[in-house]
Amino acid sequence: MSNKIQHINIAVTNRCNLTCKQCSIWQENPKEDLSLKNIESVLRSQALDENASIALTGGEPFLHSDLINIVGSILEQKPSSLKIISTNGTLKNEMMSLFNKHGNLFSDFSLHISIDGITKHDEQRGSSLKTITNNIILIKEMFPEINIKLKFTITKINYTDIVSTYEYAKSHNLGFKIKLVENAKNYTNKFSDQNMINFTIKEKKLIAKDLLFVYNDLKRSNKKDAVFIHEVIKFLLEKNDPAFCRTPFNRIFIMPDGKVYSCIHFNCIGNIKDKSLEEIWHSKSAESIRSKIKEHGCKNCVAYHGFTL
Repeated sequence: MSNKIQHINIAVTNRCNLTCKQCSIWQENPKEDLSLKNIESVLRSQALDENASIALTGGEPFLHSDLINIVGSILEQKPSSLKIISTNGTLKNEMMSLFNKHGNLFSDFSLHISIDGITKHDEQRGSSLKTITNNIILIKEMFPEINIKLKFTITKINYTDIVSTYEYAKSHNLGFKIKLVENAKNYTNKFSDQNMINFTIKEKKLIAKDLLFVYNDLKRSNKKDAVFIHEVIKFLLEKNDPAFCRTPFNRIFIMPDGKVYSCIHFNCIGNIKDKSLEEIWHSKSAESIRSKIKEHGCKNCVAYHGFTL
């Protein structure tokens, strides 16, 4: 296993224009943005593997006033490394500006757009599903080379929409990814209603049934995403054993305030505004988390375990 960082998630801002019920990042204060200078220092780090993949997220990343230059710097310094931008898909003008500037430079890139149900999206996210689907149509028309995947966060509000949303994605030639709502104390739902997170046994079985349908259909065309869905099913039914998780050994998550996490379920291991990424990656804090995973494994989540960026 490489001792360098192979995957890096960068939350460029905690600003968000939506008020999603399953996420509390929009409530955070102060509002923080990672600067271009901060991100360029990360890109120059010797701790990064030469083929490291980069994902940008938020908050809503398209609210960052310097996103175009951030993406430009990534494409210049690490060509082909930018694999994902995750967005709520509402900011048409900002998305069009970025893709007009840099869209032809993307390679093996996916735009992840959050859609949380064909009937339940507006209730869960406080946004217009119609606006987002219109933006998807526009992007596909103007930039057909950009791979778009729908990202569905499963909650108690929308779990009955899993299959219909998958069928929508399939019929429009869009990818489909899922995640379970979770209490990530260091990230998106520090203040969220715990009732959103605690599924009943009956709900878990219904969710697992619908995910099994998606898994059986998806595995023919996208084995990686299908395998992840199968892991979620096992997690829901509590049939997962403590597993060796690769996350602390090859990934980092950088927050808008510069804090660095090897996993969002563990404590911060440093801040890029205070120390170099090399120092943070090889710090005692980072090594302590790796030692715990080596010794005990982990069954806290299925957010990564090496299956997703």
